[in-house]
Formats: sequence, structure tokens, C-alpha cells
Amino acid sequence: MKSHGRRWVWLGLTALVMGLIIYNLSRSPEWRQFSGQRLWSLLRNASPGYLLAALATTMSSYLLRAYRWKWFLEPIKKASLWVLFVGQILGFSSIYLVGRPGEFVRPAYIARKEGVPITSMVAVWLLERVYDTVMLVLIFAAALYLSVFDPVAGRG
Repeated sequence: MKSHGRRWVWLGLTALVMGLIIYNLSRSPEWRQFSGQRLWSLLRNASPGYLLAALATTMSSYLLRAYRWKWFLEPIKKASLWVLFVGQILGFSSIYLVGRPGEFVRPAYIARKEGVPITSMVAVWLLERVYDTVMLVLIFAAALYLSVFDPVAGRG
């Protein structure tokens, strides 16, 4: 495909994504009640310590996920931790803005930046889902095992 044709394809995809973002935001009950003045008031009165703690926790979560993807990608290619970190941020941001179709931004971005096939990245994404599911089942099993339940009284 010629570069002129690619430009139109990318422009069309960008317009489609922007349309999805606007559509999702306009249909969201949270955004219908959004007030910029209220947001500014809340931010002015917020505790800087709490805001920094929330930011640090969020970024730590993205960094840990980037390390996990680095470990998953190890057999395929030595990936840049920075690219994986940025991929996490872009991926989760796109899920918020576009919805579930945004889930594929993360593997697509990393595949493009690292020069690996998209099929490999989708496989890593699926592997991540398997690990997440196993951990969820283990946490649920531990919670059931450790909880106190009285079957006679019907409460825990």
C-alpha cells in the first residue's frame, strides 16, 4: 500500500476511535453529571499526600505488569521495560476511553514498538489472562478456606 493510502487508513481509524470515545462518553451516566467546577474544587481541597499515594500505587501497578509482560516475552524477545510500561498505560487508558475494544491497544502497541508479530502479543495477552484467572481462583479458595462459616446459624 502506498504511503498516501496508509495515511487515509490511519486517518479513518483515528476518526473511528475518536467517534467511539465520544459515543462512549456521551452515553455514560457519569459524564452526564460531570462538572468541571466541582472537579476543580475537589482537586483544590484534596490532600496532596493522598493524591501522590494514589499516583504512586497506580504507577507501581503498571510497572509490575510491565515486568510480568517482560517475563512473558522473554522466550520471544528481550523487550524494553519502558515500552512495556508505556504500553500498560496506553492499554488501560484506551479501555477507559473506548471500552473493551481498547483492550487490544496494549498488545498492538508493544508488537509495533518491539517488532514482534501481533499473534505473539495476543498469545502473551491470553497468557496474562490465564495467570489472572488462576490467581483469582486461588484467592477465592483461600478466602473460602479461611472464612468462618456457621451452617446452623447461616452466617459467617
